[in-house]
Amino acid sequence: VNMYAKCGSLIDARQVFDNMPKRDVISWTAMITGYAQHGHGEEALKLFWQMERSGVKPNKASFISVLKACSHLKAVKQGEQIHHHIIKRGLESDVFVGSTLVNMYAKCGRIKHARQFFDNMPERNVVSWNAMISGYTQNGDGDEALNIFWQMQCKGMQPNKVTFIHTLQACACVATLEIGRQVHLQIVKSGIDADIFLGNTLIDMYAKCGSMEDAWQVFDKMPEQNVVSWNAMIAGYAQYGQGEEALKCFWQMQQECVSPNRVTFISVLKACACLVSMEQGNRIHACIINSGLETDVFVGSALVDMYGKCGSLEHARRVFDKMPERNVVSWTVMITGYAQHGHGEQALKLFCHMQHECLKPDAAIFVSVLKACTQIASLEWGQHIHSHII
Repeated sequence: VNMYAKCGSLIDARQVFDNMPKRDVISWTAMITGYAQHGHGEEALKLFWQMERSGVKPNKASFISVLKACSHLKAVKQGEQIHHHIIKRGLESDVFVGSTLVNMYAKCGRIKHARQFFDNMPERNVVSWNAMISGYTQNGDGDEALNIFWQMQCKGMQPNKVTFIHTLQACACVATLEIGRQVHLQIVKSGIDADIFLGNTLIDMYAKCGSMEDAWQVFDKMPEQNVVSWNAMIAGYAQYGQGEEALKCFWQMQQECVSPNRVTFISVLKACACLVSMEQGNRIHACIINSGLETDVFVGSALVDMYGKCGSLEHARRVFDKMPERNVVSWTVMITGYAQHGHGEQALKLFCHMQHECLKPDAAIFVSVLKACTQIASLEWGQHIHSHII
């Protein structure tokens, strides 16, 4: 069971498990862990409760795996029930179980519960601290994440690679460049600055803090770069209006034989829109077709947006009409394109079409359709849109 589960063959693992004449806690845990590790949280939870009903008592490893399943599903109610079982078994004070509980509550958005439990832990390890730093960052409180990072070191706990990654994400969250540089210096002193995951997080942090010069220095010194490294640079340049640099980066990436992905294309199309460069946009579009990503809803929406901002509404509409799937963003960028270029009637027609598709408009769509109402001087349409906003 364990072998098949760790190799990712959960069907084979389950077949062996179901055919076992007798199962002990190790068998059940191996199967639960397999489901949890491969993103089948619901199956992991079903099996955990089945294990409980069969009279087999979960052990530390069982609880850790099923709590990870709760984190993945954001199933806080189930997590709380499992927490009660942990208390009954007297395992709440175990540092590994406790760290997983902190992580579960944090990932489920119950950051106060996570902190309360963390503060009451009789013993903490680096995983406990990391869970708390990550929790605050994911919940948008970068300042508190940084406070925990400094507290951790005051308590004599040495940060590891995971700590630094979460702390750099916290710096990016609050755009604090100076603290980011301090953390970078600590990473260099720790001798782990050559790690590709840390390097990518450093680039992302510097880019989000607006220091593309620092981001480039990290990128340039990396012993190897992957698609994530290139994406972070391209997205950073595009975000700060340096479209030409973003495009240079993209073509250099191509020369290095690194295959662009969805994120790459979305960022580089943003750069084309920023430069109002149809020529570059057409070239990128050709690359997207070659990569087979033209049918991706996010890439398709970015293409519509790029063509719209470059003033080519025919190209934008052609891409929009060919999309096999459309989300709110797709409709928003097409309607906005029409409204921005004085095609109020077309914008309003498309808004009606969107409503027939039973999609809920967002604030950006309402702004665009109200602009369209102004263009065609239609009070009736304006009142109609107002009723939807209310």
